[in-house]
Amino acid sequence: TYLSEGAQLVYQLAPDQVLRDANTLHQMFFAEDWRRLEMALSESIHSGAEVQRECRSRRADGSLRWLSILARPQGADGELFLWNGFAQDVTEEKEASQQAEILQRRLREVTENVPCTVFQLQRDFEDELSARFVSENIYALVGITREELIEDIKKLVDRIVHDDLPVMFNALEVARQEQRPVVFDFRLRDTAQSLRWIRGSVSTPRVEDGGLLWNGAWLDITDIKELEASLATASQVADGANRLKSEFLATMSHEIRTPMNAIIGLGQLMQQTVLTSAQRGYLDKINTASQSLLSILNDILDHSKIEAGKMSLERTEFDLNTVLDGLSAMTHLKAVEKDLELRFDVPTDLPMRLLGDPLRLGQVLLNLTSNAIKFSERGTVIVGVTEVARSDNKLRLAFQVSDEGIG
Repeated sequence: TYLSEGAQLVYQLAPDQVLRDANTLHQMFFAEDWRRLEMALSESIHSGAEVQRECRSRRADGSLRWLSILARPQGADGELFLWNGFAQDVTEEKEASQQAEILQRRLREVTENVPCTVFQLQRDFEDELSARFVSENIYALVGITREELIEDIKKLVDRIVHDDLPVMFNALEVARQEQRPVVFDFRLRDTAQSLRWIRGSVSTPRVEDGGLLWNGAWLDITDIKELEASLATASQVADGANRLKSEFLATMSHEIRTPMNAIIGLGQLMQQTVLTSAQRGYLDKINTASQSLLSILNDILDHSKIEAGKMSLERTEFDLNTVLDGLSAMTHLKAVEKDLELRFDVPTDLPMRLLGDPLRLGQVLLNLTSNAIKFSERGTVIVGVTEVARSDNKLRLAFQVSDEGIG
């Protein structure tokens, strides 16, 4: 019986046009929505209840509009029953709500299908921490539903291993103070009391709704941590086995070197006796082979000591002439066999009594000289010693082995 001028805005119809023909308004509504509205109005005649519905209609220009309709029953007026109410265009609010629902659904779909739990934490100005958002897969992580966690974050905090609680809170503080994302690892126990390793990450926080907001994620890395522990154990076992091997080789080479030195010593004593030329040749070969074997044993011993972490240089008094004489004795025969000249170039004024490691020095010179002889077909192999520096009781020498071979 009455329609305000607002009908022009809501329906794009003049009030008197609708009052003359109610079907004009009826035809604008979606049939299903009009039917539900009519049923609600009929029920309100008997119940006296207020009617509130959202209905779709098409205006004269063809555009779809959402209307929020509120009607309060007033009673009968002769053959008519009257309602007072209004219709409000809520299309923009409805579309915004639908868009929000679409975005919320997409967010759920994304967060539920990533291999981590996505969250948003808030700390208010009273320093109270709460969860603003948590993805559904939090349940698979710790056995707590997202609703339980949003209602009370303490249900998660209580499951974190006590010693690791400072790790999580410190990460939030570092992200706030240094204005950067932070990654951290912590442990918690799920509902079955199984220990799990979690890798957390939090973003740089922002101020919103009266507090600080952090976005972040929790990823179960228990399998990774267990694999790392297994690898560490395997590495320790391997290191132990290598250490035992090195110690065994060091011990064995040391034990073998003792009788080998005895053989070399006896050979040197026999060289001082009367021998036939054939016997002396055999003895020279025995000495050469013994020295070679001793050199191999020394190499094994040094390698084993290095692996076992026990390698060290001696500091003892020795005679450089003795080292060079030993080098000559072990390499002279090979040089003669290849018709090479082996020459030692040592300054006459060079001090011969030195402090150092004669064994290591002899090994290095033997390796260099043996290689020089091995790869030379003619000419001379020269072992040279030169003085580099001298101060107080210190003398620094340089050793050179030169040859005319390849390389």
